[in-house]
Amino acid sequence: MLTDQVYGRGVHTLHWEAVDVASGTYFYRLESGGKLIQMQTMTLIK
Repeated sequence: MLTDQVYGRGVHTLHWEAVDVASGTYFYRLESGGKLIQMQTMTLIK
């Protein structure tokens, strides 16, 4: 989990230090109010 912090309205940026993880495809999801808002894939290439 990258964060479980509650954010207010607006635009937010989260920086992921991927030093200790392998290259590959990762899934990430955005939730609001306990509901899934968006789920996508991200490819990490080192």
